[in-house]
Amino acid sequence: MGTIKKRVAHYLQNGDFEEAFVGIWLLLRDKRELTRYKNKSMFQRPLYETASEDTYHDSSLVDNLRDASFKYQGHTLFEYLDHNPFELLWLLDFFLHSRRRAIANPTQRIRFELAPDSVEEIYLIPRNPLKTMARTSHYQVTDYWKCHPCHTVFPANIGGMSVHIDPINHRARDALRKLKSIEELRIYVNDLDDKVYPILDGGIAKGLSDVAARQQAVKQHLQQAAEQGCHMVVFPELSVNEDVRKEIVQWLRDNEYQHNIIWVVAGSFHEPLSEDTSRWINRSYSYGHSGVLMHKHTKFSQHGSLLGFVEDIKEWVDIWVLNTPLGLAGTPICLDFCQGNYCSNVDSYLLEQLVLELCFVPAMDKSKSAFKRKAEHLHRFGGTRSAVAIQRPPEVKTSLKSKPRRKKPLSFVHP
Repeated sequence: MGTIKKRVAHYLQNGDFEEAFVGIWLLLRDKRELTRYKNKSMFQRPLYETASEDTYHDSSLVDNLRDASFKYQGHTLFEYLDHNPFELLWLLDFFLHSRRRAIANPTQRIRFELAPDSVEEIYLIPRNPLKTMARTSHYQVTDYWKCHPCHTVFPANIGGMSVHIDPINHRARDALRKLKSIEELRIYVNDLDDKVYPILDGGIAKGLSDVAARQQAVKQHLQQAAEQGCHMVVFPELSVNEDVRKEIVQWLRDNEYQHNIIWVVAGSFHEPLSEDTSRWINRSYSYGHSGVLMHKHTKFSQHGSLLGFVEDIKEWVDIWVLNTPLGLAGTPICLDFCQGNYCSNVDSYLLEQLVLELCFVPAMDKSKSAFKRKAEHLHRFGGTRSAVAIQRPPEVKTSLKSKPRRKKPLSFVHP
């Protein structure tokens, strides 16, 4: 028996089911183990295929899971562990959900001891099975995600990046709860093609070419989003500086009772580090229904010369995500989203391991093809729904005269 399996057996013996759940997740994370157990079952049909969503609201089947003599369909927990951990993962997920014994504070972590001197910290985040058109494909894509539809599991450290769960302001939490009753999640994205561009000083954007025009354009887009009944609004990268952000917050406060917007990702912009003003970062801010600050994301992947300038920002080593009623959500900026192809300092499968339900991406590029490919991949992999708002970079003036062409919109939502 392997080291992880021994630790899982120890946790099962002591009734520590949260740790046992995480241990089985670690076991199945190994691709060899995944292949070994996939599509094998002690039953004619796997438990996680025969269960309906209503089953999760009936705790009678697993009320006595902590009883040493407990058997489910004639098998003990240790027999499940030996023959098919997939089934045991499903049972534990069922128990943790129905008994509400998962960690209530999402900022806490499970410490799984592989050995006395080796501890891995893992997040175990409870979530509700989704319904209606807002549902993603977590347990419809692969057998792996079918096993635990009610919990999201991911490491606290991925390839050198520290993962954190952002605490939500209570006012923002009240607004986010409305997501549960939404029949169709509507997301508004726009290129902001108003001929206003960031003023570049080397590799740093230190202002906008016309702040008043951008403030007016942003208010118009917010009004359009409200009239269309949208719940989420995403603005592009390097499109919203501090002055424009204040206008967004003021609009949300003034029109609090006239719109259904729950979340506004206010693009991003460069700003100096508070502890070292000679270094700059690219940061995105997100606001709730009444203009309350909900979330920040600092870009960790600087872009190169493809856009006409090299971004001179400090590389970041932390990523923050939000635990919403629809599952985990994040706001990666531009190459943070497409990091697998370009960035050596980031694990190429960071977003795949987080398995976000919602991904809102402020971006700047001449094309949407790379973002489209990534969005399609993340949806196939774990059901992530991506909304990408792309602003075209400042146009490079040349002496050549060319016929102006109508530009197609770059921003998109998938699926």
